[in-house]
This record gives sequence, C-alpha cells and structure tokens, in this order.
Amino acid sequence: MVSRPVRIGAALAGIGVIGAGAAVHADPDGWTLTGAVSEELRALTNPDLRPGGGGDATLRATTRLSATLTRESATTAIGITGAVSPVIAEAGDMPDNALGILAPSLGLRLLVEGPRSRLTARLRGSLTSTAFTDLLFGTDEEGVIDPTDPTVVTGDAIRATLGGTLTLDWEATPRDSFSLGLDASRVDFFDGTVALVPITTLGLTGGWTRALTPTLDGTLTAGVTWFEADSPQNPRSIAASLTGGFVWTVNDRLQLSGGLGASLTRTETALPADSDLAAGLTGNLALTYAGADDSLRLSFSHGVQPSTLGALQNTTSFTARYDHAVNSVSALGFEARAQRQSAVSGGGGDILALRLGPYYSHQLDADTSLRLGYVFELSERDGAGTARSHAVFLTLTRGFNLLQ
Repeated sequence: MVSRPVRIGAALAGIGVIGAGAAVHADPDGWTLTGAVSEELRALTNPDLRPGGGGDATLRATTRLSATLTRESATTAIGITGAVSPVIAEAGDMPDNALGILAPSLGLRLLVEGPRSRLTARLRGSLTSTAFTDLLFGTDEEGVIDPTDPTVVTGDAIRATLGGTLTLDWEATPRDSFSLGLDASRVDFFDGTVALVPITTLGLTGGWTRALTPTLDGTLTAGVTWFEADSPQNPRSIAASLTGGFVWTVNDRLQLSGGLGASLTRTETALPADSDLAAGLTGNLALTYAGADDSLRLSFSHGVQPSTLGALQNTTSFTARYDHAVNSVSALGFEARAQRQSAVSGGGGDILALRLGPYYSHQLDADTSLRLGYVFELSERDGAGTARSHAVFLTLTRGFNLLQ
C-alpha cells in the first residue's frame, strides 16, 4: 500500500531490472526491450546442507538469460519478462528432468493509472528442479525443503509455481489512501518425490494509510489467507491478521517503517480428524538509508507462511545489506539473512537458518559488471543437528539490446 501517488515511471522500476548495465532500446511507440546474460561459477563445500559436513563439495556453473519487454503511456504500463537459468554441475548433482535443468520462468505486469487511483495486475510462473532449490530459505510460497528427510529425493522432483496478484490503490483525500489486494498461487511437485506437498494459497488484504504529518504516515492493514495442502495431515488452514504501523521519512536519506499486530490461525486435519486454533503476534520493522557513497537496508518480520511439507510455520526473519561505493565503478558490500521457523500447531522442532557474506562488484563498462563474493550458510534443526556450508562465487553479467 502506498500513501502518496507514485508515477508510472517509478512503478516500472521493478519490471526492467534484470541485470547490471542492461541495455535499453525504445521505439517511437513507447516499447522498450532489454536483455541480459549472466554466467556464475560457484564452489560449495556442502551444497545439500548435510549435518556434520557430510555433503560432498561441488562446482556449479549457472547461465541466466533474460529479456523484458515493456511499454509505457500516460495512463498504462505493461511489462513481460522471460528467463531461463540452465545449470551445469557435477554428474551426481544434476537433475534428471530437462525442464528442471533449464528452469524457465515467465512474468507479466499490467498497470493502469487514473487521476487518483492505480490498478496493478501481476502473473508469474516457473518450473525448477528441487536439486537447485534454496535449501536454506526457499521462498515465501515454497517454504524450506528438509535435506535430512530420507523420503525427499531432491534430484528427481520438479517444482511448478503459478500465481497472480491484483492490487487497487485509491487516494480518497489528500491525507487518506486505501488499498485492496488479492493474491492466488499454486505450488506443485511432480516427476519424483511424494514427500513435498502441493499447496494452494488464496489471500485478501486491505489497508488504510493516513498522512499524520508531512513526513509521518500511519497505517492499518487487515488480511486473511486460506491455505489448502494436498495432504491429509494438514489439508486446510486459515490465517487472519490485523496490523497497525507507521512510515516515517526522517529526511531525504533515511526512512523508517514498522508495524505490530495480532494473528489468528485455524488448522483442520482429516487424519486424525481435528482442528486447532492458535493466536500470535505479527510485526515488521525496516530501515533504509541512502547516502552519497553508502547505503544500508535492515528489515525484520514475523508472521505465518506455509512449508513444503504442508504445515503452517511461524516465521521470524531478519535481513541486512550494506553497500559502499569505493569509486565510480567499484563497490564493496555485505549481506546477511537469518530466519527461525516453528510449527503453528501440531508440535515439531524449530528450524534456524543463517546466510551471510561479503562481496565485491565492479562495472567493467556501461553494459558489463563483475561480482565476486563469499557465502557462509548454517542450518540447525531440532533433532537433526547443525549443517554448515561455505561457498565462493564469481558472476559476470552483460546487458544487451534486442532491438535494432
């Protein structure tokens, strides 16, 4: 939800960012076509995050090819993005399915803006192999895959994701704005393991923002989400939340935002037939600083999300990123992310995940960039022990013009 009008040009920023230095071509009708290709070499000491360092070291080469087509007018904007990310790894680490190796994805975004309102629609879809899934964090839709589960054959499963969102923002008065959002997604697993549970998610949110002062906004957000898992243990859940918060623009470089609220979750199971009601807290806090040569982003959140095993998890996350511009073409940075998950109902052990590391980036020319970095990962599960992994990577990205 936004409290002040955002023009189309700013809203399109999330559509065309596909790689550092991506070249752009615009025709007289307002169409732009951008592209980027990146190549990454990554060496990992424990890619499967086996406890006790039992995993085998491996080397992976990932190529990502992406293209984005956009068009913008005074009142509408459209963006279409397609990408493939083939991976070459050691023979024992390669998935068996060609779709999983190519990892195709497609995204669509449509924006229509009126004098005091904005309607945004997004569609997304992807096919990926669980052999290259982010075992540490996964995503908001897919949760975390447990590599210690003996029933999970990660190299043989393909994850198919399809989803969409529809958001309406309306500026009712110069001080008050409202938003209404609808989100639907489906995650399926096929061609392999049956341990991972397909999940259908449907969410509805509404929000109100009031400008309290020229630099301070108050927010109130309510939401309800339905989860249905293809599993008799956790077939259906519903989670509702109400959160009050603020957005404070301290100055032109620093912004703070946060919120605190309550959630109520009801979970029904068929085998055995039972239902459970759980209450909890939701919250978020974020800081963004952008200086002349330095930038810092910190965020904290707590809420409910589904896991790949079909159960809802109380998830607490923290992320941090710091960047320092050494000169006009070079920068140093550091990223960190931590997350703790625990079952909303039905017991189960906690999951702790940590990823952090420094990196160096260099702009070779207007269209080409290089990035070198180190990553440390830690995974700790009750009853399964602690897993650690180290990785170094080198990424080369070049943008190019697809229209002449």
